[in-house]
Amino acid sequence: MPQPITPELIRAALAHIPANLSRDEWARLAMAIKSEYPDETGRELFDSWSATADSYDANATRSTWRSIKPGGGVGIGTLFHLAKQNGFELPKTGERPQPPSAAQQAQQAAQREQAAQADKARRQAEHEGAAAEARAFWDGNCQDVTDPGQAPYLVRKDVPGYGVRFAPPGVLCVPLRDAGGELWNVQRIAPTKPEKGTDKLLFKNGRKSGLWHWCGDPAGAAVLLVAEGYATAASIHQAGGWPVAVAFDAGNLAHVARELRRLYPAALLVLCADDDRKAQASTGTNTGAAKAEAAARAVGGVVVLPAGAPTDGEPVNWDFNDQHQAQGLGAVRAAIEAAIDAHQATPAPAPTAPAKARQRPARSPAA
Repeated sequence: MPQPITPELIRAALAHIPANLSRDEWARLAMAIKSEYPDETGRELFDSWSATADSYDANATRSTWRSIKPGGGVGIGTLFHLAKQNGFELPKTGERPQPPSAAQQAQQAAQREQAAQADKARRQAEHEGAAAEARAFWDGNCQDVTDPGQAPYLVRKDVPGYGVRFAPPGVLCVPLRDAGGELWNVQRIAPTKPEKGTDKLLFKNGRKSGLWHWCGDPAGAAVLLVAEGYATAASIHQAGGWPVAVAFDAGNLAHVARELRRLYPAALLVLCADDDRKAQASTGTNTGAAKAEAAARAVGGVVVLPAGAPTDGEPVNWDFNDQHQAQGLGAVRAAIEAAIDAHQATPAPAPTAPAKARQRPARSPAA
């Protein structure tokens, strides 16, 4: 008989898994738990296990759990597989409790579906509320950038403002829009980077997945590029004139690439990766490169990494804005042109999960 997946069984399995995993693996276990228990029971399981890590951050744990959609493709088997690798053994046959009846299974399935729908409704309400705040801020507090000095971040990164605004005192404002051009969030970049924490903020509980901002006009372009951050995208657009979509982080690259493939089925999509060498040295994973490669596989695209990273001393994270400032815009243009030329000489494989193209003219979501 199949082993019933109870909270106690999950808790026992989690006890065998160290909580100080890489962020990606940690988030995958949250997905696994939420696939079975998308309610408060699952949240408590994830939080109590996460709290055993030295790096435990209650706010990060809570926001990660809230951001995960039930049924996101990672099942509870992922958790048990990792637990078994760390010495966990399922209870023996004689120790197994009676499996739930058909009626109980149906009730549990209904409860999971109800919890999933409630979670979806909550997330949508949060997204709508954050979008209202973002639109009010964009319309009421932000002004068009007419000089880079109005937003010191642009000066620091040596890039112009493409469809962005600024808010006093010098905060750069980058809109996040969907395929129809609707604004859902605004990234605010501080004039100076703090010693600790980030200089980039989004509206709390706002939407990000599948949203982007254009540097340049994609209309009629045969080649479209996708990059993580605004400065990186602006450097690339400045270097070669290509339209570049700002995805805002590595985790959003695939979501944006799939949307662009749907909107522009004939375009060559080039994923301009961040080369996260410093992160790779500490975690074993070059997140920027790995996420770009996964996105490219999903849409039949091309990956290109920046050149010119320092090779002496400690590894550093490196992007195309870094290459721009170290080697000039010509070097950025040459690196991307080489990747495009190589692809055209040897076509990339078909997308792993092609999406249907929308049968109507695409509207540019540029600000």
